[in-house]
Amino acid sequence: MNQTVFINSYLEKIDQRFGFNGNRGHAFEIFAVAAVLDKSFDEVYNDISTLVKTANGGHDGGNDGGMDGIYFDETTATLAVFQTKNSEHLGDNEVTKFVSDYQNLFERMNTAQLPLNKNVTAKLQTIWDIPRQGITYTPKLFFVFNGKKEGQDKDIADRHMRQHSMLEILDSPDLFSKIKSLQAAQRKRKTVSFTFMAEKSNIASSNDPQALITYAKGNVRSVGFRLKAKELCRLIEEEKQINGNEDHLFSQNIRGFLGAVRTNQQIKNTLTGQDSAYFPFMNNGITMIAETLKLPNAMQAGTYPIQTVNPVIVNGLQSTQVIYDVYKANPEKLDDVDVMIRLYDTQDGELAEKITTATNTQTSINVRDKISNRDFNQQLKVLFENKGIGYITKRGDSFENKLSRELSHTVSSETLLKFWYATYYERPETAKASKTQVLQQLYDATSETSDPLHGYFGGDINSPLYVQMLNVYAIHNFVVTKRNESLEDAPDLIQHADEILCYGIHKYLVSTNQEASSLDAATMDVAYSSVFGNVMRVTQEYQAQLLAHGRTYSHNNYFKSAQSRFDLNRLASWLESDEWHSARN
Repeated sequence: MNQTVFINSYLEKIDQRFGFNGNRGHAFEIFAVAAVLDKSFDEVYNDISTLVKTANGGHDGGNDGGMDGIYFDETTATLAVFQTKNSEHLGDNEVTKFVSDYQNLFERMNTAQLPLNKNVTAKLQTIWDIPRQGITYTPKLFFVFNGKKEGQDKDIADRHMRQHSMLEILDSPDLFSKIKSLQAAQRKRKTVSFTFMAEKSNIASSNDPQALITYAKGNVRSVGFRLKAKELCRLIEEEKQINGNEDHLFSQNIRGFLGAVRTNQQIKNTLTGQDSAYFPFMNNGITMIAETLKLPNAMQAGTYPIQTVNPVIVNGLQSTQVIYDVYKANPEKLDDVDVMIRLYDTQDGELAEKITTATNTQTSINVRDKISNRDFNQQLKVLFENKGIGYITKRGDSFENKLSRELSHTVSSETLLKFWYATYYERPETAKASKTQVLQQLYDATSETSDPLHGYFGGDINSPLYVQMLNVYAIHNFVVTKRNESLEDAPDLIQHADEILCYGIHKYLVSTNQEASSLDAATMDVAYSSVFGNVMRVTQEYQAQLLAHGRTYSHNNYFKSAQSRFDLNRLASWLESDEWHSARN
């Protein structure tokens, strides 16, 4: 398909969906950010874009500090900021300004005193709080334009990316490639049969070359061996030839990090330097799981061939990527490089997940991908799609899900699960503070029968979860719409209070025996207005208390603390449910 036609077809739909009135620049912004981050268009518009809706229903991109999108991924501790241009050519000064604007806002806390709209102001306050929590994040700057890096544009892009390692300049072919990769990730993997040629020991006796370390436990067999780095690259090439890209070679649980992992300069320096032969002593190696594994009984023609079907890398993503990057640039650099391999065979999905988690102790596993295939999530997907709502569960869904591609209303499973936790589980502060913690707890409940939440998330079709999630969607959608349609003079807490507002509306509706999914906008507005007024009041009271003691106040910190929930319950005379928490205490 012609890339221009493909992209323009999306821009037209996005323009119509969000009411941009023919402003393709706004549409390209939403499209580009969605493609890079693998997010739904609704999520980008609601939570990542810095566009502000005006009183007349239009959209204003002014006073954005030079940022078109701001997103923090707590799983990888990565801050992604965007500048997008719906133009065919790359502006040298525009790229320079983008980097300078980033430094002003995020490094120097807006010492240039640029006027900022409400969306940018709220996002900045959240990002500025991250280092204060003892977290070091990795910035990624994306400058995206709707042209091609050719000729002078390529020279400009290459020069800026050499100067700034955190900067990535993307063109329309890059976006097209990312979308194709996301779509390919949704397709079933074609069978890959690969034979590893294990290296034998160079210090053992000729009668016992000691090439393999093998053992078995239960229904799992394991083999450890030394492999030429070029053999690992041959596996990647085989995967790409059969399946179009290497995504399926990496476990679904770590695949979400493919776009987030930075090239490790230290690994690259070792591979290309004088110490390359010592690489296996300086690296933890690669861990893989295969569906089947055939081990040789003895050396065969001087080698130890290990036949596998569908090997998957579950640990060592970063090392593998750097090795392959070196291979593509200068394969001779890997002539004397070996890598240590641990290979297991099992068709037990639960056990494979445990191995993946255990071998990734230094990297947070992408819980969204782990939870995506659980029975309850598949049933929710059917339920929401029957309601005409795209339910996004895993990588690539945004550009493969039929309803999402048609620009219908969409919502990600991780968002709804987070707000279920804020409302029905009655922990809005935890939902705001750590989505990863929420998803991990719910994931554990899917398989742990003694968990109080197992009856909800264990996959039982009669679980009350499904009706509750429809109510959560209605509440969340209403709150987000109110936030996006608020004017510049609205109380600034509205930009930070999604979780506590959803919690409050849920409690209000429970106290009045109403369900959100069956209510019209006017009735929901009554609940919203009551709760918003109470949230504003407790916020003002708490702020005054801190001020009296010479302490500073932050909406972000207050709503991440249980104090905000206690204060709201006290003011509204709501009792907390003990259905869950008494069982855990």
